[in-house]
Amino acid sequence: MRFDRTCKIEDAVDVNNHRSFLRHLYFDAEAKTLTTSDGHLVVVIPVELDDGDTSGFVSVEAIKAARKVKGSDPTILLKNDVQVVGQIRFPRPDPKIEGEFPSFKHFMKLGDESTATITFNAALLLKIQRAFGTNGVTLTFNAEDSTSQIRVSSITGKSLVAVLMPMRQ
Repeated sequence: MRFDRTCKIEDAVDVNNHRSFLRHLYFDAEAKTLTTSDGHLVVVIPVELDDGDTSGFVSVEAIKAARKVKGSDPTILLKNDVQVVGQIRFPRPDPKIEGEFPSFKHFMKLGDESTATITFNAALLLKIQRAFGTNGVTLTFNAEDSTSQIRVSSITGKSLVAVLMPMRQ
């Protein structure tokens, strides 16, 4: 399995999660994807397959080791019970011990009639959240105009308000 070096999917893994199956990523050979979840978010990236790759858990350690290999995009050979990065072999997390990775595909489906697409700089949104001193914000925007401003308000109930401009695509 080969993945784009610019995607840092392992940053979304919660290695301290009390649910052990969320401490790893999940490789789906049929869908050609690598997925992680911490119970509050799901991140899915496309991957390229290598001959013999099998679906299952992928450890954060194997992902980090693959990143250290110089050259092309990180590559991990995923066999039934082992992950191989270069000459290093990692035992593959066992679903009998870790549990099953949660089904998430139904969360990814959005009907065209009820969706709105808006593009914004997440770093700026984080800057606003930090300025508010909160761990979350509420976004309000015109679903029919993806170029209109986004109102950002605090989830604390305090009168904290900011405006974020969408990015041009």
